[in-house]
Amino acid sequence: MVVVIAMMLPLSACDDDDNGTEPGNGNGETEKWEPYDFEDHGSATYEYDFQIEEEGEVQYAGSSSIEIDDPAVTVTSVMNGEESVYTAESSDNIEDNFSNAMQNSPFGAILYGGDWSTPFFEQELYVGASWSYSAGGVSLDAEITGMATFAGQEGYMVEYIGEDQNNGETQTYDICVNPDIPLPLMVEVAEEGFHFYLEMTNYQN
Repeated sequence: MVVVIAMMLPLSACDDDDNGTEPGNGNGETEKWEPYDFEDHGSATYEYDFQIEEEGEVQYAGSSSIEIDDPAVTVTSVMNGEESVYTAESSDNIEDNFSNAMQNSPFGAILYGGDWSTPFFEQELYVGASWSYSAGGVSLDAEITGMATFAGQEGYMVEYIGEDQNNGETQTYDICVNPDIPLPLMVEVAEEGFHFYLEMTNYQN
């Protein structure tokens, strides 16, 4: 079930505070998150630390850097001390190069992949907002429970409860997103015997 929902979206846990409790950003505009919208953000660097545990034991840990150089995308990962570098620049579209680079990086689909655009499509972001989503036999109930800051960037904390409708298994997912940043600030997935954690440590635009 982890892989199924990871392919749908990533999620993360954040500490709550009292901001963002009403729709809009104070200027009469509604805040929304548009993942992969690199074209509107230009060149940028996203750095993360990650860790994957199984049955309480750390199996994989390391760091990853994603460099967007419009349109080239370079992903550098260090996992359990081993470095890998992959650059995609065959397309004029940044999103295509991003997808290609992530597919060739270790655990790319789990760490950063998935159709994040679908469950967040046209969703207004404010503390207290809630919505549901289902696809491929998996249902998700989401709620924005607070705000948090990672790598100096504040974002909305979204908590998901996912259920596999075929076998009744459930998982808890959290994601922290900033409407001005097309990748998540933090991701956490937890189920019995499995824990995945990803946190943005640096963002430069």
